[in-house]
Amino acid sequence: MAAAHLSFLWGSLDSLYVSVVAGGIAEGCLFPTYSVLTRELFGAAHFGKKFGYMTFANAIGFPLILGPLASAVYHVTATTSPSGVEICQGPSCFNPTFLICAALNAVSLCGSVQLHA
Repeated sequence: MAAAHLSFLWGSLDSLYVSVVAGGIAEGCLFPTYSVLTRELFGAAHFGKKFGYMTFANAIGFPLILGPLASAVYHVTATTSPSGVEICQGPSCFNPTFLICAALNAVSLCGSVQLHA
């Protein structure tokens, strides 16, 4: 998923297609493994509750982290027009967001490897 976030940095329409497909494949490959990972890592006791927590954590990530992060980055990089409207054009508006998301993915990968070792 970090590679998918980094691929958004190139900014052309062709790379957008590749980035969206890479992100979809990464998410599509990850989500079905939640049930297997839950069973293997935590056992069968209270499987439903633990599986629910794993899927719920995925569902709250965007509204609590990524949505406000993208909004904050946009407001920092935007310039104010004479009429008082914030304007931000080009890749500089959201490139920091994609870099932060890629870094968070890398940190979570390192944490997962450390927990599994």
